[in-house]
Amino acid sequence: MSTKTLHYATLGDENDIPRYVCETMNTLQKTVEKLLSETSKSINIVYLLSVNSEVYVSSDRFLIISLLKELYSNTRASDVFLQEYESYEEAYEFALSMKEVTPNCYKEEPQFIQIKDRISLKFQN
Repeated sequence: MSTKTLHYATLGDENDIPRYVCETMNTLQKTVEKLLSETSKSINIVYLLSVNSEVYVSSDRFLIISLLKELYSNTRASDVFLQEYESYEEAYEFALSMKEVTPNCYKEEPQFIQIKDRISLKFQN
């Protein structure tokens, strides 16, 4: 039996992302439930969940837990990535950056251009 690892980045945490290694999927689910119940009581949080390169964003912790149960029951994945953000904007920005390696990330093929110290995207019209 392979272990399951939860990588859980909490809101505002600038340290290394903690890892929770669990022997079973049931233990991993209970760990997620416990962690989300501890952090969700006093502030609004948007969660980004990633399993097998698929990305899900929601502020509903119960939906995140349900998704996790459904996704893990149908996969052999050993890693779960769960991150907290203050807004959907931040969560979707990070989700987009995670998917930039896929061919269908953008409607058009972007051209990367250098503007001062930043790299920006420019789409041809």
